Amino acid sequence: MLLAGANLRWDLFEGRFTQEFRANHNGTITADTDRSLFPSFSKNVSEADKYAYLATYRLDMPALWMKHAVSGRVEKEEERFTPEGTFADGLERQRGRVAYTGEWRGGLAERLFLTAGVRRDDNDNFQDFTTWRTAVSLVVSELYMRPHASAGTAVKLPTMFEQFGTSPFFVPNPSLAPEESFGWDAGVELTFFKGIVVFDATYFHANLTDKIDGTAPGPRPGTFTSVNLSGESTREGVELSARVKLASNVTLGGAYTYTDARNPNGDREFRRPPHAARADIAYGFAGGRGTATLGAIYNGRMDDIAFEMPFFFPTHRVVLGDYWLVNSTVSYKLVPGVEAFGRVENLLDKQYQEVFGFEAAPITVFAGLKLTFGGPDGIGGSWAK
Repeated sequence: MLLAGANLRWDLFEGRFTQEFRANHNGTITADTDRSLFPSFSKNVSEADKYAYLATYRLDMPALWMKHAVSGRVEKEEERFTPEGTFADGLERQRGRVAYTGEWRGGLAERLFLTAGVRRDDNDNFQDFTTWRTAVSLVVSELYMRPHASAGTAVKLPTMFEQFGTSPFFVPNPSLAPEESFGWDAGVELTFFKGIVVFDATYFHANLTDKIDGTAPGPRPGTFTSVNLSGESTREGVELSARVKLASNVTLGGAYTYTDARNPNGDREFRRPPHAARADIAYGFAGGRGTATLGAIYNGRMDDIAFEMPFFFPTHRVVLGDYWLVNSTVSYKLVPGVEAFGRVENLLDKQYQEVFGFEAAPITVFAGLKLTFGGPDGIGGSWAK
């Protein structure tokens, strides 16, 4: 795996106008060897390059107790996917898109906060589409609460594997369409003990059309393909979260989510656990220059589909067991603009499956340096006291 990125930020007019240029590369190679009665080898090479320009202008209107921020973003993304191995053709698949986004954020008297955004996607391989989102939040400090809600539309493209397939068993579907959805959520945040404890409860609901099913029978015996399901899929549930400040430099947090995700026929969606939770503790040290976190993630039992040899064909529904994962991170600012960091994923080396038949990664360690240029916190600058 190769992840690389660069971000250039330029502030003008005393910080009221901000411009950002971003470039990111994500290269992933996954390989799997089946040493059963029917041995096989598979290797998928995925690459994605993304370039974006973001401009934000902030305007305060003290006489009207109002604050505004208007943002515009242009983003170009190119994806490449090459399946290799025993049953793959080794040909590179490509697709790209250009997206245009506009957003307005407003605040009134430090109480009412509004957001409205729209996005236009121009795709190489699909029809173009426009999505939108709105959000509202009201601070009722007298009652130590903050009601909030949002609504919007979204589009999810097929994965490169779903769109282009591999040869000869997984056949591409040239008429495959993206998934479309409308969703909304509403909740309330409560604050206790002068901000020491913050609790939030949110209900969410979404309706999906053109849900993609990647296990449909293909045009030839022994093959399968992706199709759009007719009818409407639903996803709804509730999320509970809390954060407690144990000390000035120690914070404990946790969350629990219940999700009921159903296909148009009423069956539960694959790989969407009804129950999920997380907990984490963060510790700041060295006067705020260092931060260490320890987190635990729970993924409940969930349904999946079994793809079994000799033809790697979807056969029956299975249940994947639940599991806990423990991760840790630490970062330390050596000098202005230079930050060292380390991260350990699956700290307890837990064996688990997110997809039937494929073991997830064992304990993994990352380490590196983060460099920041410009400003008082960048290289050559001095930290504010």
